[in-house]
Amino acid sequence: CEGVLAQFQDAFERLSEAARHAIDADHLAHQGWAKDFADATAELFAGIVFLRDAATFERSKVLARYTAASALRRATRVQEMVAHDERTGFDDESFESVVGSYRSGM
Repeated sequence: CEGVLAQFQDAFERLSEAARHAIDADHLAHQGWAKDFADATAELFAGIVFLRDAATFERSKVLARYTAASALRRATRVQEMVAHDERTGFDDESFESVVGSYRSGM
């Protein structure tokens, strides 16, 4: 379980670093990254719960290993997205399809 715990710790550190970089970004970037941060944080939390239960439940061991690897990949992606100032959360087409009708109703 030490290797699994190390992956969770690495994922946490990557998300923490991404959050520190995101603080300096503009407001729209924060909104674009919000779902990515939430998803990565939720996966990290779920994995830690599985890891805690792994001592008692065999299935939790398997889920903890899987979730650790997945959480690390997701956290790395969020870290890279923030570091490179990617705005994938709000690409022009999807943003307009949702917000465009709201704007025209004002």
